Amino acid sequence: MKQKEVIKLFRRRRRRRIVGLAAGVILLLMIVLLSLRFQSVTIEGTDRYTAEEVESMIFDDIWSRNPVIFFLRERFGVHKTIPFVDKYKVILTGLRSAEIILYEKKIVGYVNRMGCYMYFDQNGYVVESSQEP
Repeated sequence: MKQKEVIKLFRRRRRRRIVGLAAGVILLLMIVLLSLRFQSVTIEGTDRYTAEEVESMIFDDIWSRNPVIFFLRERFGVHKTIPFVDKYKVILTGLRSAEIILYEKKIVGYVNRMGCYMYFDQNGYVVESSQEP
């Protein structure tokens, strides 16, 4: 073999090793990030729902409990709607913890119609209807 061919062979092997190492590091990083799950979630700003109800509405499937996928969905996807909640904000306080702040719709009035109380928000939409005032 000539010296130039040997050098090309070594360069090709080195390139393959670098590409293989980079692919391995990326694969390991993806496995670690996809295996994370929220351990603690604190919920503030609601009197209507319990913490478990809010968690089940926001984290409705197995992938939404992953912080990375949850962040990407909330950032670029469709924001989930919760009845009686105007909007909510999720603050990631760590890799395994989050804080959810709910802003409930303000009830400005109600109408008693046929024994049913219908409560309205500031836009005139029915927020709740119940048998009790």
